[in-house]
Amino acid sequence: MKNFRLFVLAATCMLVSLSFVLPASAGGKKKGAHWTVIVCSSRASSISLMAGPSRDDYERFATWKEKDGQKTYNLPERIQGLGEIYFKAVSPENLPVELCVMYDGHRKKRYGFDGGDEDHFVKSSDNDDDACKCQ
Repeated sequence: MKNFRLFVLAATCMLVSLSFVLPASAGGKKKGAHWTVIVCSSRASSISLMAGPSRDDYERFATWKEKDGQKTYNLPERIQGLGEIYFKAVSPENLPVELCVMYDGHRKKRYGFDGGDEDHFVKSSDNDDDACKCQ
């Protein structure tokens, strides 16, 4: 019985330590996410990433920082099952920004702007956007 208790204690400690090493939502791509966005390139220091089901119902879910380089983010869990989403990117600087909204790994919409913001509705059924060059 003593060995069993030690095993349970050791297993619990390992699980707790893994939760610190491998956070559930650290901004990276999670397996099974349908909607993602890739920040391809930017000279801006930061980009706010926002998404939701409509222009009246969206949330900021991540802020890309210059040090992050090319990075993929999952869109919010609550819109992962939708066939159409609203996506908006905002940069406080007048510097080039390029990113791509993806659905199941397919490039659906390229965003490219020089400061300010850009927003669109994007459908999972849209043709792939060949203007999206990052992957």
